[in-house]
Amino acid sequence: LIIYQTDDPAQWLEINRLPLNVLTPSGFEVSVINPTLDITLKAQLASDTDGDATELERDTFQDGELQAVFASEQQTGSMALRSNVNIVGFSYRPDALRYAEMNEDAPKIDLADYLLEYEHGAASVALGHVSYGQHPLLVDSVSNRGLQARYQISDELDFSLGLMNGNSIVGYNNIFGLSQYDDNRVAAATIGVELLPTRPGGLRAEFTYMNSERPSEDDFNTGEISDAEKNSGFGFRLLGSSESGRLRGELNYAHSRYTNPNDPNLELDDPDTPIVEVKPSSDDAYSAEISYDILAGESMLWDTPVTLTSSLRYAYADALYNSLGAFVDANLALYTLGLDGQLGPVGTQFAYTHAQDNVDDLDTLLTTRTRSLSFALNLPLQSLFGAAEEPQWWWPELVYTLDRVHQEAANTPDPELSGFDDPSQLPDQITRLDSLDFTWYGEQWDASYRFSIADEDNRQTGREQADFTTLEHAVNVGYRPLDDLNLTLGTAYLRNHDREQSLVNYSNTYTFGLDWAFWNDWAFNGSVTYIDEDDNASVAARDTTTLQAQISYRFELPGPGNRKLPGQWFLRYDREKLNELDTEFELDSSATTWTISSGLSFSFY
Repeated sequence: LIIYQTDDPAQWLEINRLPLNVLTPSGFEVSVINPTLDITLKAQLASDTDGDATELERDTFQDGELQAVFASEQQTGSMALRSNVNIVGFSYRPDALRYAEMNEDAPKIDLADYLLEYEHGAASVALGHVSYGQHPLLVDSVSNRGLQARYQISDELDFSLGLMNGNSIVGYNNIFGLSQYDDNRVAAATIGVELLPTRPGGLRAEFTYMNSERPSEDDFNTGEISDAEKNSGFGFRLLGSSESGRLRGELNYAHSRYTNPNDPNLELDDPDTPIVEVKPSSDDAYSAEISYDILAGESMLWDTPVTLTSSLRYAYADALYNSLGAFVDANLALYTLGLDGQLGPVGTQFAYTHAQDNVDDLDTLLTTRTRSLSFALNLPLQSLFGAAEEPQWWWPELVYTLDRVHQEAANTPDPELSGFDDPSQLPDQITRLDSLDFTWYGEQWDASYRFSIADEDNRQTGREQADFTTLEHAVNVGYRPLDDLNLTLGTAYLRNHDREQSLVNYSNTYTFGLDWAFWNDWAFNGSVTYIDEDDNASVAARDTTTLQAQISYRFELPGPGNRKLPGQWFLRYDREKLNELDTEFELDSSATTWTISSGLSFSFY
């Protein structure tokens, strides 16, 4: 609102400006509604198989898919309301969301996920597919359907609650996710305290309690027999940082009681074969992590900014520790040391890990010690030796990586009680991978070369010759003669040497690709890949040829409110031919499969 003073219609004097806020018709300061609807029609127009190729599930088909999303946000003052609903549909029932669970009873149109959020001042509530928990040992980002609430009691104290289904579910039957709360849930609550109120985040303590239960649910396509689970526990978390932020640390402790309750689905009809009852187990897990910025952008070496961060982590979990709210490696003690550095554009990372299982040192169990080292160095030589305004294409970006793992037996279990009665059963193996990548960039082209060598050195008694060495060379070139034309060419060579069998396997790969936006909204893309595999003893040979070609067209349709509704049509041809020969198993096979498919998609709103 602008206020003017005037005595003469030809002369106006501005004396004040005032903001004028106008509410929406619904009474909100902000009100946004974004519905979208995507419809896809896809068809397999023709197909064929020849030779030993596996028959296709359907020779031809015409299917439809849809995805409807409704998103909204309303806000006024300290109150905000947000919603997001995602519905999907499939005309072909085996593609339906819950087909694995319900077979032919699965609905073709179903609810994939939804989230309703309400905030008012210091309180917030979320219903739907929520994510809860920040305790890495007890409840860590559990994302299931349910309820989440949070309240900021004061500047120093906050409280949060999560009530969720014990499994990741979809569909509209159990809309809130809590209809089976008695035996299928993850329930947790957290109290957080800021111990340094004048510096939020400087030192924070959290106490979490969890109570969870999950029933056994038969699922014919998982290939496993599930069991009912029951779990409760509590955890403590302390995290903080120095005032400058250079020193950061975190402590975590959790105590968990876990059991497999009686499950009628697993009872046997034979009274002479009773089921041994599982005893509840109470176990602990804890971890500690600290990191420090030794250098935080200080200028050194010709005024180049340097950063160097060190980190140290320790984690331990009892042998039977388990939590339904977090994935924790049980029966393991782990130490990790890390260093990350940056010298101008040059970056490097280093990490060393020492892990050992059988934390109770049981004489009847094998104790495995694993030591791993990783190192990476990134040298952008074009930035180091070339001028930014005139980059010199012959300087590549160089990346070197090293990964080394040594896994060995740290004890010799009692042969009479453990079954380890042969020294060859005690592992001792070193695996190392070195790789070197070069990448060049030009105005209309790019190229890369990769060299890597992997070595697997078995050192256990009786297996000293069971070693493998793998050598890799790979070259890729991209060329853009026109803005709308991109050509790619690549080749790779792989050599694997099995020393124990005196067998060398070879693999050669050749690829060609083309992407061409040849006219207005029309585009063509295609690729050809040929892979040739054999060995030095002529035991087995295989060659595979893959061809893919597609033409597509993007268009727009007039929509309501002068909107443009985007759409796309495509026609694609796929072909794969495989020839395979194996003299050891007397196999001589040839298989060819090809398909012609098409699709049409529309986006509304």
